[in-house]
Amino acid sequence: MPAPTFAALSLTELVFIRARDQPNDVAIYTGIDEPGDLLRPLTYALRSFDVLHKFYERGSRYLEVQRGVDRLCAHYANLGLLPAVEENGLPPERTIAVLTSTAIDESLLEIALVKLGLAPLLLSVNNSVPAVAHLCKITKSSHLIYGYKFHAEAQEAQKILSQQDYQLEIVPERRFPLWGPDGAANAKIEPFSAVLQPIDETGRTAVILHSSGSTGFPKPVYITHLAMIANVAGFVAKPGFSALPVYHGFGHYCVFRCYYAGVPFSLFPPHLPLTSANVCKAIKAVPVPCPLFFAVPYVIKLLGETEEGVKALADFESITFAGAALPDELGDRLTAAGVNINAIYGTTETGSLIKSTRNFAIDKAWNWLRMEGPIADYMVMEDRGSGTFESVVKDGWPAKIQSNRPDGSYATKDLFIRHPKHHNWYKYIGRLDDTLVLVLGEKTNPVPIELAIRGNSPYVEEAIVFGDGRPQVGCLILPSELGKDLSKDRDAFLKRIWPIVEDANAQAPTHSRILPEMIYILDYGTPIPQATKMSILRPACYAKFKDIIESVYDRFENGTGVNKLDLSRPELEDFILNALTQTLGQLKATRLTRTSDLFAFGVDSLQATRIRNICQKEVELNGATLGQNVVYENPSVEKFSYQHHHRGLY
Repeated sequence: MPAPTFAALSLTELVFIRARDQPNDVAIYTGIDEPGDLLRPLTYALRSFDVLHKFYERGSRYLEVQRGVDRLCAHYANLGLLPAVEENGLPPERTIAVLTSTAIDESLLEIALVKLGLAPLLLSVNNSVPAVAHLCKITKSSHLIYGYKFHAEAQEAQKILSQQDYQLEIVPERRFPLWGPDGAANAKIEPFSAVLQPIDETGRTAVILHSSGSTGFPKPVYITHLAMIANVAGFVAKPGFSALPVYHGFGHYCVFRCYYAGVPFSLFPPHLPLTSANVCKAIKAVPVPCPLFFAVPYVIKLLGETEEGVKALADFESITFAGAALPDELGDRLTAAGVNINAIYGTTETGSLIKSTRNFAIDKAWNWLRMEGPIADYMVMEDRGSGTFESVVKDGWPAKIQSNRPDGSYATKDLFIRHPKHHNWYKYIGRLDDTLVLVLGEKTNPVPIELAIRGNSPYVEEAIVFGDGRPQVGCLILPSELGKDLSKDRDAFLKRIWPIVEDANAQAPTHSRILPEMIYILDYGTPIPQATKMSILRPACYAKFKDIIESVYDRFENGTGVNKLDLSRPELEDFILNALTQTLGQLKATRLTRTSDLFAFGVDSLQATRIRNICQKEVELNGATLGQNVVYENPSVEKFSYQHHHRGLY
């Protein structure tokens, strides 16, 4: 079959073409933390959005994008990042790691590093410092560019690597104004010539993303310019809205899918808490018709909890999600409410593969992915028994950048079931390996956490981490012979092993950390399903302890079986402050007041979930259930207590 052709050979050429052909068209709408419109435009040359009054009055045009990129190129070119040119007249490939808050600025930095002939490694801010160090070393990064919030993490990663005789230079990130007198449209910016020609870039690494690895650390995925262009080329040429981080595989490609098509892309202002109300406000502020919505299941679930959110979803032409499975019950309910859900399945290593795109008016099978079009010639479903199939991508698929078989194909380890009537329809059901996919789309490898707990405490015989399809992970602990008597007192046993759990948490990304409330102590001597090599049989363990795991989440999320406290408003404020102290630690909580903005204070999503669950568990709510995002939606002790007593939080 003929090789596909594309509008550009590389990311650098794509940005150049858009600035040349559509200089005054808006490329990006986004928001920044300053007074003004919530969303502002960046043209293909460069515009964007502001904060909360009116989201998107301005945007970045394609020409402004290019000018903003050129300004970044000039800045970083003088900092010693570029390697010397070799005898062939080209510089060798060099990796530059990036650890910064997600924003359109990170995408501009990515483009600038690529224009300098470098390969940016986009690090998730959820990574532990050891994981950051590992990724920098394994990708042979020479420098780490860090955002102002991550100075300490950058220094610690540098220290870890220096102890391994690996030199990593750390460089503070520079963010120039996007708008205003010093913005890209008005500032004096000299054009910056690309270090490489498009023909020389095609087979080189454009960007390095990372996914979860079997060793416990994330593994890098090298994406060439050709693979990246192939991945974004075949997408619907319609404007889209995203509430995803731009270092996330799906979120990263969403930016450039719209860019390739030459249509506006709207990014949720990243300085705002991710609440249903804020997402709805951002959607309403988009100043142009925006038919497509890009999300992970968590965001869809968030919007699906409110009437306003469901209406906002239903107003889009389609809701495209990837990264994790969407619960059938939620998808069915939203479909019945008029929401057009389009599931996409793919991997970082292969790009997008199959989807549930269809005639939404007559076909409601949103969760069945169709193997149709060009991918049908490159993808096979291999029988894995019991009615399950593993997806395998054959060599030759343009977006595939890794192989793990001698014939050049890539076996994904993702399992599907086949539709009983439509033999090219498949539904994703899970993984062949041990990886847990949380509802946010983040992945947790349970093995290193289990090893850290089991291997470092003589009181623990076995540890089993669970959490697939859930908002956070938990752990079953089987006491050892030494711990059998102590385990009869849960609090005493947990206190004894908790320092070991904390050490395991310190090595894990934030979404994989275990809260004390999510630990269940099994009775000593409880039989654990094991393989002949004495490793646990994970699916059998989850099946055997299903009821226990359900009870852990029920108590954690709903507080069942606990005598509730009927509190006055002052008493509730004291209770919430105490819950914050438990969660944040005494030292950090000393600076907290009743009016402190918890989001600005640094309360992350896991901590917010814990505070919400403490309140749900212990406070009398008259049978009501707190919203999952109640802390961010009422982000101070004072607002939380006021809403509870005067309006209700449910």
